[in-house]
This record gives sequence, C-alpha cells and structure tokens, in this order.
Amino acid sequence: MYKGRFRAPRGLTQNTLHASFDGIPADYLTSFIYASPDLSVGTISALSKDGGVVTITGLNFAAPDTDRVFVAPVSVDFLFDMGDDPIPCTNVYVFTNVNQTLDTLTCTMSGFPSPSAYVTVTVGDGSYTSVSAPKLYVEGPPTPSSETFNVVVEGLLPNTYDAPVRQGDKLIMNLQSYSGETLHVVFGTLYTCTNVQVEDNILTCDVPAGAGFKLPIMIHVSSYVNTPGQQRKRSPGTPQVFSTAYTVTYPEPIIREVLPKTAFDTIEAIALSNGLITIVGDFFGPSAPMVSRSIKISNTECVLQFANNTHLICTASPALLGYHDRDMSVTIYGQNVTRLMKFRHEAPILTGSDIAAPGSGSAVVVVPGKNFGPAGTVANITLGNTGIHWTQTVTNDGSLSVTIPSGSGLPQRLIVTIDNLSSSSNVFVTYNGPTLTSIIVDPSFSLWGIPTKGAVVTLVGTNFGVNDGAEHWRSLVVTDSASCTNFTYISQTEVSCFVSGVGNFPRAFQIIIDEQKSNVQSMGVRFEAPFVTGLHNASRMVHPTAGGEIITVVGKSFGHAGTPAIVRFGTVAATGIVIGDGHNMIEVVMPSGSGVRTLSVSVGSQSSNILAAAFTYDKPVIDSVDASAVLHPRTGGQITLIGINFGLPTWGVDPTVTVDGQNCPVDLYTNDYIACTVASGSGSHMLPVVVTLNSLSSAAFQAQFTFHRPTVIHVETNVDTNNGDTITVVGNYFPIAAPSVRFDNGVTNTTVAATFVAGYTNKIQFTVPAGSGALNPLVVVADNLESLEESYLAYAPPQILDVRFAPITDLTASNSITIFGTSFGVVPSAIKVTVGSHPCVVTSAVANSDHIVCQLSTISGANNIVKVTVGRLGPQSAVAVKMVTVPKPTLSAIAPITGIPTAGAPVTLSGSLFGGASLPASVVRTVTMNNRECLNPTFAVSGGVETVVCTIPHGTGKHSHTFVVTVDGQASAPQTTTVSYLPPTVDIVVPDVDVPAN
Repeated sequence: MYKGRFRAPRGLTQNTLHASFDGIPADYLTSFIYASPDLSVGTISALSKDGGVVTITGLNFAAPDTDRVFVAPVSVDFLFDMGDDPIPCTNVYVFTNVNQTLDTLTCTMSGFPSPSAYVTVTVGDGSYTSVSAPKLYVEGPPTPSSETFNVVVEGLLPNTYDAPVRQGDKLIMNLQSYSGETLHVVFGTLYTCTNVQVEDNILTCDVPAGAGFKLPIMIHVSSYVNTPGQQRKRSPGTPQVFSTAYTVTYPEPIIREVLPKTAFDTIEAIALSNGLITIVGDFFGPSAPMVSRSIKISNTECVLQFANNTHLICTASPALLGYHDRDMSVTIYGQNVTRLMKFRHEAPILTGSDIAAPGSGSAVVVVPGKNFGPAGTVANITLGNTGIHWTQTVTNDGSLSVTIPSGSGLPQRLIVTIDNLSSSSNVFVTYNGPTLTSIIVDPSFSLWGIPTKGAVVTLVGTNFGVNDGAEHWRSLVVTDSASCTNFTYISQTEVSCFVSGVGNFPRAFQIIIDEQKSNVQSMGVRFEAPFVTGLHNASRMVHPTAGGEIITVVGKSFGHAGTPAIVRFGTVAATGIVIGDGHNMIEVVMPSGSGVRTLSVSVGSQSSNILAAAFTYDKPVIDSVDASAVLHPRTGGQITLIGINFGLPTWGVDPTVTVDGQNCPVDLYTNDYIACTVASGSGSHMLPVVVTLNSLSSAAFQAQFTFHRPTVIHVETNVDTNNGDTITVVGNYFPIAAPSVRFDNGVTNTTVAATFVAGYTNKIQFTVPAGSGALNPLVVVADNLESLEESYLAYAPPQILDVRFAPITDLTASNSITIFGTSFGVVPSAIKVTVGSHPCVVTSAVANSDHIVCQLSTISGANNIVKVTVGRLGPQSAVAVKMVTVPKPTLSAIAPITGIPTAGAPVTLSGSLFGGASLPASVVRTVTMNNRECLNPTFAVSGGVETVVCTIPHGTGKHSHTFVVTVDGQASAPQTTTVSYLPPTVDIVVPDVDVPAN
C-alpha cells in the first residue's frame, strides 16, 4: 500500500479526485468535499420591513486568494412560514478579506412579511446549506412623540459629536417611567441599537454598526410581544416614537484602498464598458439602506452599485478618460473623506490585422478594437518610432477610421493614444521596400580611382522614401572594405552618399530606408592603391627580433581608420590596421625576424610599392655569458649566453657565436638564450664573445674562460739526472699544443719546451738542461695555468776527485783552490764550497761541470775539510779526501822585557801566520806566558809585519818566561825571554804605639 499527501485547491463544491502514479492512472477514484457554509458564527440583519439590503456574515461563502468583492455563485432564500414557498434574496455579492475572520454577503429583499424567518444559503451546486432564524428588523415606521426621556450616553458628552461612537459601545438612558413595553432605540431612521435591556428604569443597549453625523436618538415603544419558542405575532396598535433630543456621530469614513489596483493609491485599467470601482475601508455604514452615500471622482458622480460598512462599489463615468491624478470623494451621511488617486481607464486595444500601405500613402483603413471612447474623441496616431504621427476622430468605442500617410520602412506598430493612454496591440503598418539599380561615379576618378578618403556617388533606384521633414533613418551598406556616409536624400529615385574604402573590385551595395533593406546590387568601384614612404619615428624605435612591438607605417591611400592591412617585412606578412583619419598610417605588430628587410603594404587586394632596406631588426645583444664550468683543453665545453635578438629556429636563419674569433658551434637557442660548445683551448683569459644573426653582429662581450689546468700523475725520471737526459711526464688535461715544463735547475726556475710522446695525448717528454739539486719542483705549464701536483726532478749528486792549491803563506791573503770532480753544475752561484769553517768563493770565470776554482779570503787551522754543495732545493754535497792544512804561526826572537809593573802591562810580540785582524771571530787565537794567558790579545799587520799586543799577567822579580802564540789550534814554537818586574819601594813607615812588642 502506498500513501500520499496533497494540498487541495480552494473551491466551493464537491470535487472528484483522479490520481496517477508514474503516468499510469490509478484504479481507485474518490471525491473530496469542501467545508459547508456556516451561519452560526455570524449575523443576519436588515433595517426595515419594507425591504432593502440584508447583510449576512459567516464562514465558507468563498475562498479567494486576495481581498475582493464579486458576484458569487451563491443563492439566498428566506422562508417566513413553513407552509409558504421561500422568497429569494437577489443581487447577491460576497465580500472576503484575508485580514478578517468572517466572510460577508449582501442581497436585496423587496420586503419582509415578518421580522423572523428561516434563511437558506446555498453555495456551489446547492448540495450544502446553512439555516438560521434571526431577528431581522424592528417594526416601524416610527412616529414622533413629545415624551421626554433623560438620556446618559456612556463615554460621550450630550449634544456633541467630538467623540464618535463605535459599534459595541454601551448606550445608557434613564427612563422616567416604564411599564414593560418593548423598546427599540433607533439612531435617526437608520440603525437600531441591539441588546436593549431595562432595569430599574435604566435602559442599556449596544451601539450597532453605522455611519453618520449627528444622528438623533429615537425610542420606539412597540406593542410587540416576544413569546419564546414561537414565531413573533403582530399585536394591534401603532408603535409610539419618542425623540430624546440627543444625537450620536459615527467616525468619519476611511478609504484604505481602491480596486482594481497595481500599486498603492493607483486605480488601474478601469474598463470603459462597465467602469466598476471598489472602495475598501471602514465606517461606510451598513449595507441598507443605500441612501445618503455619494462617491465623486473629479466632481463627476460614480454611480453607487453596492455598499456595506467596509465596501463601496460604483461605476465611473466613461468621460473620465486617460491617466490622471483625480480627487476621489466619499460622503457618508454628511461625513466626507477625499483622497488623491492615480486614475486610469483601460488603454485602447486594436484587434485588426496588419496593414499594407503604399509608400505614397493616402490609404484609408478601418481599425477595429475597443476603448476608443465616445464618438468624437480625438485619437493621436503614431507609427512606431518613425516620428510619423497624426490625429483621427473616433467613430465609436469599437471602431477607428485611419488614413495612412506616405512613408517608408519595415513594419511599424500602429499606436493609438487617447488622453495619454496608448495601445500596445500588435497591429503593424508596412511600406513597400526600396530597390537599387545603378551607381554614378565622377568621371575624374577613372584614371587612379576614387581617393580612399572618399567621394560623393549617386545611387539610382525606387522607393527611396519621402522628404516630408520627419525623421527617417537612411543608410547604405557597402561590402568588402568600403563604407558610405553622409547619406543624402534627393528624390524617390535618387540618393547620394560619401563612399570611402580601399581595393579595386565589384562591391555589393544595399540601401536601407527606415530599416527596410533593398536588393543587393553589385557595382564596380575602384579606389587608389596604397603607397609606402617609410616608418614613423623609425630612428627612435626598437625592432627586437622577437617582434611584438607596435610600429607605424607611413604613406598614403591606406583607407579609413580600422581598415585591415597586410604589411610585409620582406616576405613575412603581418596584419595591421589603419589608424587616424588621414588614410596615411597603419599600426602593425612587428613580426619576428632578423636583418634588413624591405617594406610593402596591401589593402583591399591592392599592393603598394616595395620600399627597399626600409626596416632593420635590432642587432643581437649579449647581457651575460656563463662560462663558469671549467672547460676541457682538448674538447672544450658548453657555455650559455643570455641576451636578446638571437632569433628563433623557425626563421630559417641561425645565429653564429665566436669566442676570441673562433667558432663556437650553437647547440640550442631561443631569442634570448644560446648554448654553444667552445672548441679546444688552454689557460684562463678574458675573451671576446660575439653573436651574429643574418649579418648583424652584437658588440663583443668580454667573458672569463678557464680551461682545466694540466695535472701530473707521474714523472718518469732517473735518480741521478744529468744534463741532456730525456724525461717523460704522464698526466691529464694536456692541450692539443704540447705544454711546456718548468722546474728548478738548482739556480732558478727554468722553462723548457716539451713534445708529446708519439701515440699519446697524456704523455710529454723534454730534455733536461744542466742543473743541480735533489728536490727540484716540476710543473707542467699550459698557457697561464700550471699543474698543482708535487712532482720533483733530482740531479746526480756532486763528486770530488782532487783538491789542488798553492802553499799558504798568509792566512788572510786570497788563496786559490782548484777542486776536480763531477756534477758540479754550470752556475757558480749555485755552488757552495767550504774549507773547514772558511767559505771559498767559486770564481765563475773558470767554473764548469768537472772542476771548480774558488778563492779563500781567510784560512787557518790544520786538516780543513773541503766540502762542495750544489742545488737550492734538496741540496747535495761532496767532501774531498784531501784536506787543507795551514802552517803553524811563528814568533820572532823576543828581547828582554823590563820595567813591568807587578800588576802586569801590555807587551807587543811579532811573527808570522797570525792572521792579522781579518780572521773571523770564530777562529780562536791565544797568547800564553808560562802557560798563563796574556790577556786581551789584539792581532794586526803593520808594515808587512804581523804583531799581537796583549797584557802579560802580574808578577814580581826578574825571571825567564816562555811565550807561545796559538792560531786555530796550531801553536807556534816557544820563545823564551827575561821579564823583569819593577822592584818594590817604601815611601814612609808610621809606627803604631799599640802594636804589640812581639
């Protein structure tokens, strides 16, 4: 089983429910019933037995969506006696208000046989009724009475209307006498106070609904007897009417809204046929009697059709045409309220078919429709937005005779305007369209053609419209790079226009008159060919090879602004557009390219002259070169260039790169990037880099290039290298041209040329020159880079075979020594010779590799070893077997030495081989006397005689003493002589008395 829910639509009768599921009708059909009308919660009231409007309130009379008043599908019947036929209540209107609880209906009775009746309300198809037995009215008519009553109205002041009464207020009156009669309190002759009660001569009642100003309060005394449970019976006699001399006033009427409406305070679209207007508000009074009510619009009566306390319905006058601000005045029993409203009748409506009219006009047609107004009304007629307008007189509300004037254009809406209200119906007037047959061009343009800036031409045809002073939209369409402006009407058969454009070929012309297009006519029109003179501001422009810059081509006959143009840079075409009004400039986005190009222009199938060498692309520009990677000396390596204007591979012209004039083959490039491979090389240098594209070269860019320095793996050398030996060096990164070798030969760094070992690129060999030393550093040099590895060359050590020298007779004279041997080297400054502790300076004039001659400046001692040392780094030495011994010093005979103080005194000794003053301080020389040191010896040579001065030690007496001179361990033969010290002397003796005797 399936269950579903739905919301029932609003309605008034029984309805059948049809259901379907997924498009298939259900087998089960049922019906649902709307709620029945209900009078038990409302009221039924009338005012007079003579008939009038009856007001009934209740539920379920209708279910509209909005507030409104309408003639309802509802019937009302009154049954006054069970045996009689019911009497229908006519002119039934139903009032509903979504803001109120109860529905209201009104109907009209011609009279009431009795104040009591059964009421039947039937809604819809008559299946549902509600029955009630109300009190309908108070029997009358009243007659005046002079009897006086004392009246007190609660909340009101006597004889005033400053505080209006409202429905439901309590009215209190003090009666002078009362004997049980039936009393009715009536305001004027209109409204009866309800719920009348008298207790202790105090009468109270409830103020009924009503309206009015200063209504007199009347008391009707009736002989009616109300028997509970039975129908009222009329008693004989005429009721008495008493005036109270008091009045009541209801509130002034209030207009809340006026229907129909589309906006607040705006009455919209009132049909001329019925003109019904509904006024919704408060305090309009009960529905009956419908007297003392007046509705006026701009002082014109709106005929009242229906009224109750909240609704008024009236028919507006057809004379109130148009859409205007109008005063709406409502007067209820002397009380008036006025409201300014926007009042509009329905606009005219055209119902006829479209109208076909000749361009010459004068056609008379009858246009059917409605809302044209009374005969004689002036209607304004307009054709769309053409500006064609005229007036016609209305025949009747549903017919209008129209005379169509001359004109042109596509279908135009026929608009009828009556008193500011215009029709919106789709009735159109269509004129015959134009035709085009030929074109007339000035013969003076036959040679070169019409200037691209344009010239006047004449077009011939038919139906070109009329020159009636009205606004007509005329234009000419010319296809294929041409336009026609300043369109001028000449006659129905001729018009002219100013034609401009480019090209030389037939063009399709089409004339448009008021949006109506003619046939398309092909006619030949030739314009001047373009001519190029150059570029605008060419000297101040940049022309990058990548293109993209906007440049301006200058010339003439390019066409009007916006004309497309083909600009050719050599053979490369680019699409430009004409700018300005001079027909002499074309803006074009420069295409990519390089080199020097010609320039030409094509517009409208016509080509210009070709301007030679008119355009030159910018030269390549190098911003940076990345050669940071160390390059291989034999194979080079890749470098990258950053810049601009290098070109693109699609152009068919590739850039070239040179490094120091040598080609760097390009591996990859874009317009701003190049990668190329540098060839072999050596060293580390700043080298010029140049990019050339299509014969245009960049400025040289100086970049640092560094090739890998040579490396040494192994030096194939003998332990003892001699002059003329061949040495092999094994390594890497040797350049194509053999590097050189630099090493220390014991004296200085020496560079020698090397050659590659046949069949090898990593082996070089060189011939060793003369030199010396055991640790002579060796490096391979390629250009300005050398190897860093520790490699050494060792020469053979020196050998001493013999030492020869002349006898030495003077320790400080120049004594020559000749040393014979091998591997001494060839540079005297690199040879060091010592004899004992004394240096022997090698004489360069006689130095060679097999013997050395050196000069001793000083010599002393015995068995002085001869030592030869060669080489600055890792020096090597040789010691001779033969030693040099100097003769011993000799002392000359010493004369006796006398007069020497006992404390000692200097003495001078002479002899030979003392060494004089030139011997180094390191040579120890001493003088002794009897093995006692003679102090402070000083050696000198004077007049070729060697002497020594020393201080002999202290002594006494006269004795023989032996003197010896020792030089560098060699002592002279002793010499003996007598040394006499001075004798002692006594100058004075001073006795001392205290000296002991012993």
